[in-house]
Amino acid sequence: MFPRDKMQKLSRHTLLAEIKRLNIVIDKLMTSSNVHVNMPVVSSKPSISLISSAPARQPFNELKLALSDNVACRSNLRESEDIYRQLFERHDAIMLLIDYESGIIVNANPTAVQFYGYSLESLRGMHVNQINVQPESEIHEQRQQAILGVQKRFIFEHRLANGEVRTVEVHISTVNDKGKKLFFSIIHDITLRKKSDEMIRNLAFRDHLTQLPNRRLFNDRLSQIMTACKRSGQHAALIMLDLDNFKPLNDEHGHGVGDLMLISVSDRLNNCVRKIDTVARLGGDEFVVMLNELDLDLMTSTAQAAVVAEKIRAALSIPYTFNLANNGLVEKTVKHRSTASIGIVLFNGSELSEGQIMKCADDAMYEAKQNGRNQIRFYAAKA
Repeated sequence: MFPRDKMQKLSRHTLLAEIKRLNIVIDKLMTSSNVHVNMPVVSSKPSISLISSAPARQPFNELKLALSDNVACRSNLRESEDIYRQLFERHDAIMLLIDYESGIIVNANPTAVQFYGYSLESLRGMHVNQINVQPESEIHEQRQQAILGVQKRFIFEHRLANGEVRTVEVHISTVNDKGKKLFFSIIHDITLRKKSDEMIRNLAFRDHLTQLPNRRLFNDRLSQIMTACKRSGQHAALIMLDLDNFKPLNDEHGHGVGDLMLISVSDRLNNCVRKIDTVARLGGDEFVVMLNELDLDLMTSTAQAAVVAEKIRAALSIPYTFNLANNGLVEKTVKHRSTASIGIVLFNGSELSEGQIMKCADDAMYEAKQNGRNQIRFYAAKA
């Protein structure tokens, strides 16, 4: 369109040529849009009118519809984002968004702020290793499994702002945010559940009085050590012992003092062996000690076992003193002397079954009792 003042200055020939050009452009536009336009013949008079049929409005209707759809999509997107934001901010579960390439915490919900004890500003920008107790070398493989989607559930130890360590179960999924890949971590504090599981396990596999492995756990470890001996060729030793003077203590002072005695014996036994060895209580005043990873040579292994057995015999021969208290005040002191009869059998996992190993050690222990107690006897196969 030309302004009126400019149109008045144009020559009649020039104006007709411009109108013709516009007619051609409109015709092409409508043809490409499948719209028919009724265009009258342009006269030589200056008065010109362009008349289009109703279908000419179709492109505009389609444009209006497209714009309407776009607005609806944007509205739905805003609603979805609002729902996600509410879920993230109001959910009782601990939630973290972590950049898995850098390990930086991108965002945290209010529950996470309350749980970890840091402000939101402190959590944002914090490296996840600052709350992970495990070193980076231990969690690297787990991070790779999460990235690949091979594993999505993990158990970690997380340190809070006050230094307290809590056991957490972390469910991880990967999300994209503005081209950045993030871990979306939903975290549950399972510290109490873990302690409860440990208590149940202790009831099943630990002696309730001494907290030593019970017969069930000991049998499991014996099986494992026999398998290890077969593989390595090294010897192991089973030491079985029975307290020589335990019943009179129980009879004279009661089971309370007897329990104190058993607890003291278990402590002394643990102090006589290595961490890789096993001390167990089979019941009553009967204990076993299992020495593993001894020498390949039988004679050398026998000498090693003899040294430990003598250390145990001497430790259990030291007099015991028990202070009996009532309301925090010591009412009575009980002193007691006791010794132990000790039987030993060596094995390397190839010649004896579990039951046979236990019987051989038991036979050697009773031989020590029959020969005056407070002695050590090695099992010797009868000819």
